[in-house]
Amino acid sequence: MEFIRRCGGAVTFERFMREALYHPDSGYYSQHITNVGREGDFSTTTTLNSILGDAVAAWLVDQRHRLFGDTPCAVIELGPGNGALLRQVHQALEKEKRIEGFSFCAVETSPVFRAGLRRSFQGAVEVCDTLAQALELCDGRALIYSNEFVDAFPAVQLAWRKDDWREIYVGVDDGEPHEWSKPLLRGIDADAPTRVREDLRIFVHPSYHAWLRRSLSRLKLGAVLTIDYGKAYPSTECRAYRRHERLEGMDIFAHMGEQDVTCDVNFTDLRRWGEQLGLRTRGMGSQAEFLEKWVPDLAERVQASPAAAFVADPFGAGGAFYVLEQVRPHV
Repeated sequence: MEFIRRCGGAVTFERFMREALYHPDSGYYSQHITNVGREGDFSTTTTLNSILGDAVAAWLVDQRHRLFGDTPCAVIELGPGNGALLRQVHQALEKEKRIEGFSFCAVETSPVFRAGLRRSFQGAVEVCDTLAQALELCDGRALIYSNEFVDAFPAVQLAWRKDDWREIYVGVDDGEPHEWSKPLLRGIDADAPTRVREDLRIFVHPSYHAWLRRSLSRLKLGAVLTIDYGKAYPSTECRAYRRHERLEGMDIFAHMGEQDVTCDVNFTDLRRWGEQLGLRTRGMGSQAEFLEKWVPDLAERVQASPAAAFVADPFGAGGAFYVLEQVRPHV
């Protein structure tokens, strides 16, 4: 917690999360993450089974036909990490003989993962630091998708106390982390719960909203597919992962920079923020519904594989993850 002491003894939860994940010298994604999956601190659905990659590949083929016809099309994955989903998508398109005309780009902020992606794909995928760079390469014409990308953006933590929303701060007392709240001093464009109770906590992602405003102006024609933990209502879930152990409460502040910190996403916010920037919402629902739409042999694969069954289960990952489909028509 030395960072908090250097900042005067208290920082917002959002600032804590930003520094814990992205500080250039000590952040988790900047320096300490090594892998995702069995050998990492946490697993994603793409490290369990390829079924999501097959669904994304089918979605890409459909969107290309709708928006670009037979002309070449760029595919951009946001935050691919170790490239598991990108590799599955690439293999699915090759298997179906639909890969011709697609070019691939990965937008990754972690220098650890960027180096790994370049080694793994050896020129078959362009690796960029920012979405703006990737869109410049394809003149703003692209199909963009992400999986567990938004939940890694620093979140504001709010608590309902005495008939008002207050922002949570993190401090240090006798060497131990502690929380307190202060009046919310800034406006946040976010969906608020219709029913509240004393000390109800919610997590909002204005940092992602700001990122969208900076990045999507360069998208001239295309579609955006967002897959993440969350629902169509305000998020109340936050946790950390260290060596596959899920940590909650004050344990989130332990091992700063050495563990992942993530908050669920409110997809109602994501939909509205995209629409404010000119995107049209084509669909929003659970991951289970998305897989049912885009994987023709879903029933057989679920029956044959427990991992596929978990990814598609409405009471498992299929319900924990939500999917938002948006399109940018010609501008």
